Amino acid sequence: MFDRIFNYKINNSIYDFRIPGLAEKRDGKTLMVWNELAYWTVTDDELNDFLHSFDGRKVLSEIIDSNPEWKNKSNDIYECVKTFVEKGVLYSRKKPAAENRADNPKIENITVNITYKCNLSCSHCYFSENLNRNTSAEISGREIASFLKSSRKHFVKAPSLFLLGGEPLIVGDKLEAVLAEASKSGFETTLSTNGTLIGDDFIAMARKYKLKVQVSLDGPKPEINDFIRGKGTFEKILKNVELLIGNKIHTVLCMSCHDGNIGFIEEYYKLAHALKADGARIIPLKVLGNAFAGKLKPASIREIISKCSSLFIKNKSYRKLAGTDAMSILLESCYYSSKRSSCGSGTQTILLDADGSVYPCLNANFDFLRIGNIREKNFRFDLEWEKSKRLNEFRNNVSVDNDLSECRDCAVKNWCLGGCHGETYKLKNSFFSKPHNCDDLKQSVIDCLWLISDYPDLLKTEKEKS
Repeated sequence: MFDRIFNYKINNSIYDFRIPGLAEKRDGKTLMVWNELAYWTVTDDELNDFLHSFDGRKVLSEIIDSNPEWKNKSNDIYECVKTFVEKGVLYSRKKPAAENRADNPKIENITVNITYKCNLSCSHCYFSENLNRNTSAEISGREIASFLKSSRKHFVKAPSLFLLGGEPLIVGDKLEAVLAEASKSGFETTLSTNGTLIGDDFIAMARKYKLKVQVSLDGPKPEINDFIRGKGTFEKILKNVELLIGNKIHTVLCMSCHDGNIGFIEEYYKLAHALKADGARIIPLKVLGNAFAGKLKPASIREIISKCSSLFIKNKSYRKLAGTDAMSILLESCYYSSKRSSCGSGTQTILLDADGSVYPCLNANFDFLRIGNIREKNFRFDLEWEKSKRLNEFRNNVSVDNDLSECRDCAVKNWCLGGCHGETYKLKNSFFSKPHNCDDLKQSVIDCLWLISDYPDLLKTEKEKS
Protein backbone atom coordinates (compact mmCIF):
# COMPACT_ATOMS: atom_id res chain seq x y z
CA MET A 1 0.00 0.00 0.00
CA PHE A 2 2.72 2.47 1.02
CA ASP A 3 4.66 1.61 -2.16
CA ARG A 4 1.59 2.41 -4.28
CA ILE A 5 1.12 5.74 -2.48
CA PHE A 6 4.80 6.59 -2.92
CA ASN A 7 4.76 5.58 -6.58
CA TYR A 8 1.68 7.74 -7.15
CA LYS A 9 3.42 10.67 -5.51
CA ILE A 10 6.57 10.20 -7.59
CA ASN A 11 4.56 9.63 -10.75
CA ASN A 12 2.84 12.97 -10.38
CA SER A 13 5.74 15.06 -9.12
CA ILE A 14 7.92 17.35 -11.15
CA TYR A 15 11.66 17.05 -10.64
CA ASP A 16 14.79 18.72 -11.92
CA PHE A 17 18.02 16.87 -12.55
CA ARG A 18 20.89 18.36 -10.53
CA ILE A 19 23.90 18.87 -12.80
CA PRO A 20 26.94 17.07 -11.34
CA GLY A 21 30.10 18.94 -10.44
CA LEU A 22 32.14 16.31 -12.21
CA ALA A 23 31.19 14.00 -15.09
CA GLU A 24 33.64 11.61 -16.74
CA LYS A 25 33.02 8.98 -19.42
CA ARG A 26 34.87 5.68 -19.68
CA ASP A 27 33.92 2.70 -21.84
CA GLY A 28 30.34 3.77 -22.45
CA LYS A 29 29.66 4.65 -18.81
CA THR A 30 29.51 7.99 -17.05
CA LEU A 31 30.80 8.79 -13.56
CA MET A 32 28.88 11.66 -11.98
CA VAL A 33 29.89 13.34 -8.73
CA TRP A 34 27.87 15.88 -6.74
CA ASN A 35 30.12 17.80 -4.39
CA GLU A 36 27.26 19.51 -2.52
CA LEU A 37 25.48 16.18 -1.95
CA ALA A 38 28.56 14.08 -1.15
CA TYR A 39 27.17 11.56 -3.60
CA TRP A 40 28.39 9.82 -6.75
CA THR A 41 27.14 7.21 -9.18
CA VAL A 42 28.12 5.51 -12.43
CA THR A 43 25.47 5.21 -15.13
CA ASP A 44 25.15 3.60 -18.52
CA ASP A 45 23.99 5.70 -21.47
CA GLU A 46 20.32 4.79 -21.01
CA LEU A 47 20.22 5.85 -17.35
CA ASN A 48 22.19 8.96 -18.18
CA ASP A 49 19.61 9.92 -20.84
CA PHE A 50 16.77 9.14 -18.42
CA LEU A 51 18.16 11.38 -15.69
CA HIS A 52 18.69 14.26 -18.09
CA SER A 53 15.00 13.98 -19.07
CA PHE A 54 14.03 15.60 -15.77
CA ASP A 55 13.85 19.25 -16.78
CA GLY A 56 11.46 20.67 -14.18
CA ARG A 57 8.52 20.69 -16.62
CA LYS A 58 7.30 17.08 -16.98
CA VAL A 59 6.01 14.60 -14.40
CA LEU A 60 7.54 11.12 -14.27
CA SER A 61 4.65 9.44 -16.11
CA GLU A 62 5.19 11.79 -19.05
CA ILE A 63 8.92 11.02 -19.07
CA ILE A 64 8.26 7.26 -19.06
CA ASP A 65 5.71 7.61 -21.86
CA SER A 66 8.28 9.42 -23.99
CA ASN A 67 10.33 6.26 -24.46
CA PRO A 68 8.68 2.88 -25.29
CA GLU A 69 11.53 0.94 -23.64
CA TRP A 70 11.04 2.74 -20.35
CA LYS A 71 7.38 1.73 -20.17
CA ASN A 72 8.40 -1.92 -19.67
CA LYS A 73 10.70 -1.03 -16.79
CA SER A 74 8.34 1.00 -14.62
CA ASN A 75 8.98 -0.94 -11.38
CA ASP A 76 12.74 -0.60 -11.72
CA ILE A 77 12.32 3.04 -12.67
CA TYR A 78 10.31 3.81 -9.54
CA GLU A 79 13.04 2.34 -7.31
CA CYS A 80 15.70 4.19 -9.27
CA VAL A 81 13.86 7.52 -9.04
CA LYS A 82 13.17 6.97 -5.34
CA THR A 83 16.92 6.60 -4.70
CA PHE A 84 17.86 9.66 -6.70
CA VAL A 85 15.17 11.74 -5.02
CA GLU A 86 16.41 10.66 -1.57
CA LYS A 87 19.99 11.58 -2.52
CA GLY A 88 18.97 14.96 -3.97
CA VAL A 89 20.07 14.17 -7.53
CA LEU A 90 16.44 14.64 -8.56
CA TYR A 91 14.90 17.51 -6.67
CA SER A 92 11.81 19.61 -6.44
CA ARG A 93 12.30 23.35 -6.60
CA LYS A 94 9.78 23.61 -3.79
CA LYS A 95 11.83 21.43 -1.42
CA PRO A 96 15.57 21.65 -0.69
CA ALA A 97 17.67 18.49 -0.74
CA ALA A 98 18.42 16.81 2.57
CA GLU A 99 22.06 17.10 3.59
CA ASN A 100 24.02 13.85 3.53
CA ARG A 101 26.24 14.70 6.50
CA ALA A 102 27.98 12.28 8.83
CA ASP A 103 27.09 12.42 12.53
CA ASN A 104 29.24 14.52 14.84
CA PRO A 105 32.14 12.15 15.42
CA LYS A 106 33.78 10.93 18.56
CA ILE A 107 37.47 10.08 18.69
CA GLU A 108 38.24 6.95 16.70
CA ASN A 109 41.99 6.78 17.12
CA ILE A 110 44.66 7.86 19.54
CA THR A 111 48.31 7.66 18.56
CA VAL A 112 50.93 7.55 21.30
CA ASN A 113 54.57 8.32 20.60
CA ILE A 114 55.70 6.17 23.48
CA THR A 115 59.35 7.26 23.25
CA TYR A 116 61.74 9.53 21.37
CA LYS A 117 64.43 6.86 21.48
CA CYS A 118 65.33 4.87 18.37
CA ASN A 119 68.12 2.47 17.42
CA LEU A 120 67.94 3.26 13.68
CA SER A 121 68.34 6.39 11.58
CA CYS A 122 66.12 5.82 8.56
CA SER A 123 66.58 8.14 5.60
CA HIS A 124 62.84 8.82 5.28
CA CYS A 125 61.87 9.07 8.97
CA TYR A 126 58.96 11.48 9.49
CA PHE A 127 59.96 11.86 13.16
CA SER A 128 63.67 12.55 12.59
CA GLU A 129 63.60 16.03 14.16
CA ASN A 130 62.51 14.55 17.50
CA LEU A 131 64.52 11.34 17.71
CA ASN A 132 66.67 10.80 20.79
CA ARG A 133 65.97 14.28 22.18
CA ASN A 134 65.07 15.07 25.77
CA THR A 135 64.43 11.40 26.54
CA SER A 136 64.73 12.02 30.29
CA ALA A 137 61.47 14.00 30.21
CA GLU A 138 59.39 11.17 28.75
CA ILE A 139 56.13 10.21 30.45
CA SER A 140 55.82 6.80 32.06
CA GLY A 141 53.66 3.88 31.05
CA ARG A 142 51.41 4.53 34.04
CA GLU A 143 50.88 8.13 33.00
CA ILE A 144 49.90 7.00 29.49
CA ALA A 145 47.54 4.40 30.95
CA SER A 146 45.95 6.99 33.22
CA PHE A 147 45.28 9.29 30.25
CA LEU A 148 43.71 6.46 28.26
CA LYS A 149 41.40 5.70 31.15
CA SER A 150 40.38 9.30 31.91
CA SER A 151 39.72 10.25 28.26
CA ARG A 152 37.96 7.02 27.28
CA LYS A 153 34.44 8.50 27.36
CA HIS A 154 35.29 10.75 24.41
CA PHE A 155 36.00 7.75 22.18
CA VAL A 156 33.81 5.57 19.99
CA LYS A 157 32.71 2.15 21.23
CA ALA A 158 35.71 0.31 19.75
CA PRO A 159 38.55 2.83 19.31
CA SER A 160 42.03 2.10 18.02
CA LEU A 161 45.30 2.82 19.77
CA PHE A 162 48.49 3.11 17.74
CA LEU A 163 51.80 2.88 19.60
CA LEU A 164 54.70 4.55 17.80
CA GLY A 165 58.04 6.12 18.58
CA GLY A 166 60.88 6.30 18.18
CA GLU A 167 61.12 2.58 18.59
CA PRO A 168 58.61 1.32 21.19
CA LEU A 169 60.56 -1.85 22.02
CA ILE A 170 63.42 0.20 23.44
CA VAL A 171 61.10 1.09 26.32
CA GLY A 172 59.55 -2.32 26.84
CA ASP A 173 59.14 -1.51 30.54
CA LYS A 174 56.44 1.05 29.63
CA LEU A 175 54.41 -1.33 27.51
CA GLU A 176 52.90 -3.56 30.20
CA ALA A 177 50.97 -0.77 31.94
CA VAL A 178 49.79 0.74 28.63
CA LEU A 179 48.67 -2.57 27.13
CA ALA A 180 46.90 -3.63 30.32
CA GLU A 181 44.81 -0.43 30.43
CA ALA A 182 44.19 -0.49 26.67
CA SER A 183 42.87 -4.03 26.92
CA LYS A 184 40.70 -3.19 29.93
CA SER A 185 39.26 -0.08 28.24
CA GLY A 186 38.46 -1.79 24.96
CA PHE A 187 41.09 -0.30 22.66
CA GLU A 188 42.21 -2.30 19.63
CA THR A 189 45.94 -1.81 19.89
CA THR A 190 48.57 -1.87 17.17
CA LEU A 191 52.26 -1.39 17.87
CA SER A 192 54.52 -0.18 15.07
CA THR A 193 58.11 -1.38 15.25
CA ASN A 194 61.20 -1.39 13.06
CA GLY A 195 61.37 -5.09 13.82
CA THR A 196 65.00 -5.28 14.92
CA LEU A 197 64.50 -5.69 18.69
CA ILE A 198 61.80 -8.36 18.90
CA GLY A 199 62.54 -10.99 21.53
CA ASP A 200 60.84 -13.55 23.77
CA ASP A 201 59.60 -11.00 26.33
CA PHE A 202 57.83 -8.96 23.68
CA ILE A 203 56.39 -12.09 22.06
CA ALA A 204 54.91 -13.13 25.40
CA MET A 205 53.46 -9.65 25.98
CA ALA A 206 51.99 -9.47 22.47
CA ARG A 207 50.30 -12.83 22.93
CA LYS A 208 48.98 -11.94 26.36
CA TYR A 209 47.28 -8.76 25.15
CA LYS A 210 46.39 -9.96 21.62
CA LEU A 211 48.47 -7.14 20.23
CA LYS A 212 48.60 -6.36 16.51
CA VAL A 213 52.12 -5.66 15.34
CA GLN A 214 53.04 -3.54 12.34
CA VAL A 215 56.60 -4.11 11.15
CA SER A 216 58.30 -1.54 8.93
CA LEU A 217 60.01 -3.22 5.99
CA ASP A 218 60.67 -0.89 3.08
CA GLY A 219 61.25 -3.38 0.31
CA PRO A 220 61.05 -7.07 -0.59
CA LYS A 221 64.83 -7.53 -0.80
CA PRO A 222 67.88 -6.36 1.19
CA GLU A 223 69.17 -3.75 -1.27
CA ILE A 224 65.80 -1.94 -1.35
CA ASN A 225 65.13 -1.97 2.40
CA ASP A 226 68.69 -1.54 3.68
CA PHE A 227 69.19 1.60 1.58
CA ILE A 228 66.57 3.17 3.85
CA ARG A 229 67.00 1.41 7.18
CA GLY A 230 70.65 0.44 7.31
CA LYS A 231 72.86 -2.45 6.28
CA GLY A 232 71.79 -5.85 7.58
CA THR A 233 68.34 -4.73 8.77
CA PHE A 234 66.40 -6.68 6.13
CA GLU A 235 67.60 -10.10 7.28
CA LYS A 236 67.15 -9.21 10.96
CA ILE A 237 63.61 -7.89 10.37
CA LEU A 238 62.64 -10.89 8.24
CA LYS A 239 63.82 -13.31 10.94
CA ASN A 240 61.77 -11.50 13.60
CA VAL A 241 58.70 -11.33 11.36
CA GLU A 242 58.86 -15.10 11.04
CA LEU A 243 59.10 -15.29 14.84
CA LEU A 244 55.97 -13.17 15.24
CA ILE A 245 53.98 -15.13 12.68
CA GLY A 246 55.21 -18.43 14.08
CA ASN A 247 53.79 -17.40 17.46
CA LYS A 248 50.42 -16.55 15.85
CA ILE A 249 50.72 -12.82 16.48
CA HIS A 250 48.75 -10.63 14.07
CA THR A 251 51.50 -9.21 11.87
CA VAL A 252 51.31 -6.54 9.17
CA LEU A 253 54.24 -5.54 6.98
CA CYS A 254 54.41 -1.82 6.15
CA MET A 255 56.23 -0.18 3.25
CA SER A 256 56.41 3.61 2.87
CA CYS A 257 56.27 4.02 -0.89
CA HIS A 258 58.70 6.31 -2.69
CA ASP A 259 60.17 6.53 -6.17
CA GLY A 260 62.84 3.97 -5.23
CA ASN A 261 60.55 1.10 -4.19
CA ILE A 262 57.23 1.61 -6.00
CA GLY A 263 58.35 -0.77 -8.72
CA PHE A 264 58.52 -3.61 -6.20
CA ILE A 265 54.91 -3.65 -4.93
CA GLU A 266 54.08 -7.03 -6.49
CA GLU A 267 57.25 -8.58 -5.05
CA TYR A 268 56.35 -7.11 -1.66
CA TYR A 269 52.92 -8.76 -1.70
CA LYS A 270 54.50 -12.03 -2.81
CA LEU A 271 56.84 -11.87 0.18
CA ALA A 272 54.02 -11.02 2.63
CA HIS A 273 51.90 -13.85 1.21
CA ALA A 274 54.77 -16.35 1.40
CA LEU A 275 55.45 -15.37 5.01
CA LYS A 276 51.72 -15.81 5.80
CA ALA A 277 51.51 -12.30 7.19
CA ASP A 278 48.09 -10.97 8.15
CA GLY A 279 48.48 -7.83 6.10
CA ALA A 280 50.68 -5.76 3.83
CA ARG A 281 50.39 -2.01 4.14
CA ILE A 282 51.53 0.08 1.20
CA ILE A 283 51.34 3.78 2.11
CA PRO A 284 52.68 6.88 0.36
CA LEU A 285 55.70 8.56 1.90
CA LYS A 286 54.78 11.81 3.65
CA VAL A 287 56.91 14.89 2.96
CA LEU A 288 57.84 15.27 6.63
CA GLY A 289 61.03 14.83 8.61
CA ASN A 290 63.87 13.48 6.49
CA ALA A 291 61.59 13.30 3.45
CA PHE A 292 61.00 17.05 3.83
CA ALA A 293 64.76 17.51 3.57
CA GLY A 294 64.49 16.07 0.07
CA LYS A 295 66.26 12.78 0.54
CA LEU A 296 63.44 10.78 -1.09
CA LYS A 297 60.60 11.59 -3.48
CA PRO A 298 57.12 10.30 -2.55
CA ALA A 299 55.47 7.89 -4.96
CA SER A 300 52.31 8.90 -6.81
CA ILE A 301 49.20 7.76 -4.93
CA ARG A 302 47.47 7.15 -8.25
CA GLU A 303 50.30 4.86 -9.31
CA ILE A 304 50.13 3.00 -5.99
CA ILE A 305 46.39 2.43 -6.47
CA SER A 306 46.88 1.38 -10.08
CA LYS A 307 49.52 -1.18 -9.19
CA CYS A 308 47.68 -2.55 -6.13
CA SER A 309 44.28 -2.77 -7.81
CA SER A 310 45.73 -4.50 -10.89
CA LEU A 311 47.47 -6.97 -8.61
CA PHE A 312 44.34 -7.68 -6.55
CA ILE A 313 42.22 -8.13 -9.67
CA LYS A 314 44.77 -10.53 -11.14
CA ASN A 315 45.48 -12.45 -7.92
CA LYS A 316 42.59 -12.62 -5.45
CA SER A 317 44.72 -14.40 -2.84
CA TYR A 318 46.48 -11.08 -2.13
CA ARG A 319 43.23 -9.39 -1.15
CA LYS A 320 43.33 -10.87 2.34
CA LEU A 321 46.47 -8.78 2.93
CA ALA A 322 44.54 -5.54 2.35
CA GLY A 323 42.65 -3.38 4.80
CA THR A 324 45.05 -0.78 6.23
CA ASP A 325 46.86 0.16 3.02
CA ALA A 326 46.39 3.46 1.17
CA MET A 327 44.14 1.98 -1.50
CA SER A 328 41.84 0.20 0.97
CA ILE A 329 41.44 3.33 3.08
CA LEU A 330 40.55 5.48 0.07
CA LEU A 331 38.21 2.83 -1.37
CA GLU A 332 36.34 2.65 1.91
CA SER A 333 36.12 6.43 2.16
CA CYS A 334 34.66 6.54 -1.35
CA TYR A 335 32.25 3.68 -0.64
CA TYR A 336 30.65 5.38 2.37
CA SER A 337 29.68 8.69 0.84
CA SER A 338 28.84 11.34 3.41
CA LYS A 339 29.54 15.03 3.79
CA ARG A 340 32.58 15.52 5.99
CA SER A 341 34.39 18.76 6.62
CA SER A 342 37.85 17.37 7.32
CA CYS A 343 40.05 14.30 7.55
CA GLY A 344 39.20 13.99 11.24
CA SER A 345 42.37 15.59 12.62
CA GLY A 346 41.49 16.98 16.02
CA THR A 347 37.96 15.57 15.89
CA GLN A 348 38.43 11.86 15.35
CA THR A 349 42.14 11.60 16.14
CA ILE A 350 44.54 12.79 18.81
CA LEU A 351 48.24 12.39 19.50
CA LEU A 352 49.85 11.91 22.90
CA ASP A 353 53.54 12.69 22.51
CA ALA A 354 56.35 11.12 24.51
CA ASP A 355 56.73 14.20 26.71
CA GLY A 356 53.01 14.23 27.59
CA SER A 357 51.97 16.92 25.11
CA VAL A 358 48.63 16.48 23.34
CA TYR A 359 48.12 17.44 19.68
CA PRO A 360 45.28 17.08 17.14
CA CYS A 361 46.97 14.22 15.27
CA LEU A 362 50.26 12.55 14.43
CA ASN A 363 51.17 14.93 11.59
CA ALA A 364 49.84 18.11 13.22
CA ASN A 365 52.30 18.12 16.10
CA PHE A 366 53.41 21.73 15.69
CA ASP A 367 54.17 23.72 18.84
CA PHE A 368 51.38 26.22 18.13
CA LEU A 369 48.86 23.34 18.00
CA ARG A 370 49.86 21.91 21.38
CA ILE A 371 46.58 21.56 23.31
CA GLY A 372 48.29 21.00 26.64
CA ASN A 373 50.33 18.47 28.58
CA ILE A 374 48.97 15.71 30.78
CA ARG A 375 51.58 16.57 33.42
CA GLU A 376 50.31 20.14 33.77
CA LYS A 377 48.38 20.60 36.99
CA ASN A 378 45.53 22.52 35.38
CA PHE A 379 45.23 20.38 32.23
CA ARG A 380 41.77 18.87 31.82
CA PHE A 381 41.29 16.96 28.61
CA ASP A 382 37.48 17.08 28.94
CA LEU A 383 37.55 20.86 28.95
CA GLU A 384 40.24 21.29 26.31
CA TRP A 385 38.62 18.85 23.88
CA GLU A 386 35.39 20.86 23.84
CA LYS A 387 36.46 24.42 24.69
CA SER A 388 40.06 24.87 23.54
CA LYS A 389 40.27 28.00 21.40
CA ARG A 390 43.43 26.69 19.76
CA LEU A 391 41.89 23.33 18.89
CA ASN A 392 38.60 24.76 17.64
CA GLU A 393 40.46 27.27 15.48
CA PHE A 394 42.48 24.41 14.00
CA ARG A 395 39.32 22.39 13.31
CA ASN A 396 37.88 25.35 11.46
CA ASN A 397 41.08 26.00 9.53
CA VAL A 398 41.36 22.43 8.17
CA SER A 399 37.73 22.24 7.12
CA VAL A 400 37.31 21.91 3.36
CA ASP A 401 34.08 23.91 3.81
CA ASN A 402 36.00 26.91 5.14
CA ASP A 403 35.48 29.96 2.90
CA LEU A 404 39.24 30.41 2.70
CA SER A 405 39.97 26.79 1.77
CA GLU A 406 41.31 26.28 -1.74
CA CYS A 407 39.53 22.90 -1.66
CA ARG A 408 36.08 24.37 -1.01
CA ASP A 409 34.70 24.01 -4.53
CA CYS A 410 36.48 20.81 -5.51
CA ALA A 411 34.21 18.06 -6.82
CA VAL A 412 35.93 15.34 -4.77
CA LYS A 413 36.57 17.23 -1.52
CA ASN A 414 34.29 14.91 0.49
CA TRP A 415 36.59 11.99 -0.25
CA CYS A 416 40.00 13.63 -0.52
CA LEU A 417 39.26 15.93 2.45
CA GLY A 418 42.17 18.17 1.57
CA GLY A 419 44.87 15.54 1.97
CA CYS A 420 47.23 15.60 4.96
CA HIS A 421 46.91 19.04 6.52
CA GLY A 422 50.05 18.65 8.59
CA GLU A 423 52.04 17.92 5.45
CA THR A 424 50.42 20.87 3.65
CA TYR A 425 51.27 23.25 6.49
CA LYS A 426 54.86 22.02 6.57
CA LEU A 427 55.24 22.66 2.82
CA LYS A 428 53.09 25.78 2.36
CA ASN A 429 52.79 27.34 5.82
CA SER A 430 49.00 27.35 5.47
CA PHE A 431 46.08 25.08 6.29
CA PHE A 432 43.98 26.71 3.56
CA SER A 433 46.19 25.68 0.65
CA LYS A 434 45.63 22.75 -1.65
CA PRO A 435 47.86 19.76 -0.88
CA HIS A 436 51.13 19.65 -2.82
CA ASN A 437 49.88 16.55 -4.66
CA CYS A 438 46.37 17.87 -5.33
CA ASP A 439 46.04 16.61 -8.91
CA ASP A 440 47.37 13.18 -7.93
CA LEU A 441 44.90 12.95 -5.03
CA LYS A 442 41.96 14.05 -7.15
CA GLN A 443 42.68 11.51 -9.87
CA SER A 444 43.19 8.81 -7.22
CA VAL A 445 39.71 9.48 -5.83
CA ILE A 446 38.20 9.37 -9.31
CA ASP A 447 40.01 6.09 -10.05
CA CYS A 448 38.69 4.60 -6.79
CA LEU A 449 35.11 5.55 -7.67
CA TRP A 450 35.51 3.73 -10.98
CA LEU A 451 37.10 0.74 -9.22
CA ILE A 452 34.16 0.40 -6.84
CA SER A 453 31.76 0.52 -9.78
CA ASP A 454 33.68 -1.91 -11.99
CA TYR A 455 34.92 -4.27 -9.27
CA PRO A 456 32.45 -4.12 -6.35
CA ASP A 457 34.01 -7.25 -4.85
CA LEU A 458 37.55 -5.86 -4.98
CA LEU A 459 37.59 -5.24 -1.24
CA LYS A 460 35.12 -6.03 1.48
CA THR A 461 33.66 -3.05 3.30
CA GLU A 462 33.76 -2.82 7.10
CA LYS A 463 30.07 -3.70 7.28
CA GLU A 464 30.67 -6.82 5.22
CA LYS A 465 33.67 -7.75 7.38
CA SER A 466 31.49 -7.67 10.48
